[in-house]
Amino acid sequence: MLREAWDYDRRKWTDKKGQRWHFALHVEWDGEAEQWCNERVASRTFTLFFRDDARTIFGVVPHSVSKGYWDEKLKQKLMTNEEFRITFINPATKRIWKKNWK
Repeated sequence: MLREAWDYDRRKWTDKKGQRWHFALHVEWDGEAEQWCNERVASRTFTLFFRDDARTIFGVVPHSVSKGYWDEKLKQKLMTNEEFRITFINPATKRIWKKNWK
């Protein structure tokens, strides 16, 4: 059975212009919930969702891209490199941000 979990990053991410950004990680794995921490990272799928504070930019970075970056490095690049960020813009991900992260 495929399992999933969501994690909203509560850190206050801001770019060089002072604009705030938000990130949420979606993790899927095959196995028991108690065992997911013990499973190899290769057996999990990570998808990173992002948006700006004004809710005008929404996007998603699929697992195939995110696995090559450290988490913090990827977030910094999304905030500061517009050319890079544009390739992951996906307005349909706006619905993800209606989740209750508390």
